[in-house]
Amino acid sequence: MRLLSALVLFAAAATTVSAQPPAAARPAGARWEYAELYYRTVSGRPAGKDADGNEVPATPETLTIRWTTGAEEVSLKGWDEFADQLKTAPFRKDAAPAARRIQVLNVLGAAGWEVVESQTASGAASAGFGSAGDRGAFGKGGADRSPFGQGKGGFAPTTLTRTTTSTMLLKRRVQ
Repeated sequence: MRLLSALVLFAAAATTVSAQPPAAARPAGARWEYAELYYRTVSGRPAGKDADGNEVPATPETLTIRWTTGAEEVSLKGWDEFADQLKTAPFRKDAAPAARRIQVLNVLGAAGWEVVESQTASGAASAGFGSAGDRGAFGKGGADRSPFGQGKGGFAPTTLTRTTTSTMLLKRRVQ
């Protein structure tokens, strides 16, 4: 009985192995090409005055894009520039940044690129315009200056800078 069970198992294993296509039947030379799309957005800051009353200019929102493949690495300053690099139709002038990003991803998808992995991180940092005379958490005025801008003198205006960083790993089949 044990001999019969062993023969049945052996026969089942032999048919399972032979059900797979031989290596010669698989496409020869099929391989993958990988790329990385990295982009980082830093929010702008409005104009204002520091604690000493000096004008502080506004800073615009910035976008950094890096497209890396095995053959090239390109750094760009916007989705419009990336679309030009890909030789695609120009964006509508009133298109939102998200719509521009989606259009670029559609062009990459049409070229055979697939997203394999995507990671996004975002954070915020606050920064006051400050004063050269400030010392410590409550500045030169000591405890009479609160972190909420009340009391004698208060704090300089604080702005919040938001940063979003995304990285996508893409692949496409090459022959």
